[in-house]
Amino acid sequence: MKNLYSRYKKIIWSVIIMIIVSFLAWGIYILLVFQVLSITPSQNSKISGGSGQVTFNFNRDLDTIDLGKQMYSSEGLAISAQVDRNKLTLFISNINQVKKYRIQLKDIRSKDGNAISYINYQFEGAFVPYGQLSDSEKNRQIKETDKGNIQDPVMGILPKYGDNYVIKYELSGEPSQKGKYIKLNIILLLDAQNINNRDLAKQYKNEALGFLKNNNINPNDYVIKYDPDYAAGL
Repeated sequence: MKNLYSRYKKIIWSVIIMIIVSFLAWGIYILLVFQVLSITPSQNSKISGGSGQVTFNFNRDLDTIDLGKQMYSSEGLAISAQVDRNKLTLFISNINQVKKYRIQLKDIRSKDGNAISYINYQFEGAFVPYGQLSDSEKNRQIKETDKGNIQDPVMGILPKYGDNYVIKYELSGEPSQKGKYIKLNIILLLDAQNINNRDLAKQYKNEALGFLKNNNINPNDYVIKYDPDYAAGL
């Protein structure tokens, strides 16, 4: 009986040691191999029609991203990117409901020189009830629609989702150099193949500014941020 107990005890300790070794091996693997730890929202999620964002969380700090060379997306999507240390956030516009989309990132590099050859992400444009949205998406929508006590004529016409551009406003706690508490964000819906097409960007920019002027809004009264950035000089 004593030998049987001793044998079971050895088996239990062997299992515990194997579990510990497995966790250590997995931890070492995570440290050594450059990889995506998580994606929010997850693969094949439904993203509310219009616009949304996807965040890729890596295990290492990222190098700069050139979307024109490092991204392919389904036709019609307009995407801008923001890198914050080990996080890559894609801001996606022009999402249609009941349509599936694919985004492929390639040659994503960490600051220490490692690379991931390809990252594929798929999602579906859909109507998502507010209660089912993620906390980050709820906060994003609140920021977009919260007008507070500021009154400005541009609030009555924005956000505007045009065929070739998106115009949104952003509230500020302090007035800009033009005396406004609102900054305009104009996103030109250039796909990855045309992200550096300046002639097309100028055309889309003029369409966006034309929309504002047709609604008795003088663009010169506002600080305007463009995406892509170079459109400001066109």
